[in-house]
Amino acid sequence: MDRLARSVEQRLTRHFGRRHCLVTASGTTALYLAMVGAGLEPGSRVLYPDITCETAVNAAAFASLEPVFCDVDPATFNMDPSLAMDRAGALDAAAVVPTHIFGSIMDMAPLQDHAGGPLVLEDAAQAYGDGDARAAAGGRAAVVSFGPGKLLDCGGGGALLTDDDELMAACRRAAQGLCSDEPRRDLARTSLMQDLYRLRKAALPAGQAFAQRLRILREHRDGFVHVLPPQVLQTLSQRVDKLPKTAALRRRQTQTLRQALAGHPHVVLQEGLEKAAPWRFSFLAPRAARDRLFEDLLDKGFAASRLFPPPHHLRGDDDAAFPHAVEISERIVNLVLNSPATDLSAMTGHITDVLNAHGQ
Repeated sequence: MDRLARSVEQRLTRHFGRRHCLVTASGTTALYLAMVGAGLEPGSRVLYPDITCETAVNAAAFASLEPVFCDVDPATFNMDPSLAMDRAGALDAAAVVPTHIFGSIMDMAPLQDHAGGPLVLEDAAQAYGDGDARAAAGGRAAVVSFGPGKLLDCGGGGALLTDDDELMAACRRAAQGLCSDEPRRDLARTSLMQDLYRLRKAALPAGQAFAQRLRILREHRDGFVHVLPPQVLQTLSQRVDKLPKTAALRRRQTQTLRQALAGHPHVVLQEGLEKAAPWRFSFLAPRAARDRLFEDLLDKGFAASRLFPPPHHLRGDDDAAFPHAVEISERIVNLVLNSPATDLSAMTGHITDVLNAHGQ
């Protein structure tokens, strides 16, 4: 397994242009190892964008850190770099986790220019990039995911990428302590769900409930950060060389959708996808029509989702500090692109019909 893992890691370093790679059980596990390997002090704050995946936020809790949030750029739906650095300073955050949300490639340069600032860990779980729009190329480390629907879909798995020799050595040491006991993992996952259910039933004030949630996640992390299953590594080895072809297809699908929906009076397209191979094709619809459109898409057999409620709600933070994230969460439609057989013309025609009828 070690030889196969090294072979896969070498191929991934070539694809992403990084010096080191560590394949892991998930993107969450990779992010957890980056935080532990970087030596972040327990209780330190980690800043996330307010539109991000819950499992990425959980990585901070698993590492005994406190997640905090900042509003996003209304055009790209990604972390706003200038706002993020101001907020990181105000909250004394030890690390920042910018996310290429849904595959939109954000500009990492403003986050790299702050010498002595917080550690930057790039969350590229949903983005693989292309050409000048590179993902997983910034930060002290970056993580990618091979979970369901991702460009390199292995049903699970992830990778940690870095150019830092010392950090990679520390992450490999930390990985040796990950759980490899399947029954123990199953028990941890079951216990986590039970404890979170009891927490919801307790109806505690938001701030108190959030602190309890972090404690519960930390106590049951063995269910969610663990060693890479051999079957996932085998699948990854078989599929990794097909990534450029898959990415090219995803980019063609994205451009077809952008051209079909561009200029529609009731559609706001996500920026940052010009050279991307995204996980989801995302756009904003009017609030009054969003849920109707979502249900109609499912009725017609098109895969769609309304992902990622703003996580600041968990902390009990005021919506007024996150106006863009709140608006995006109330208007977003995500189209699933992991099937080459999807009839994009029929999909966009249906979207146009529904919005023309109900988009006022």
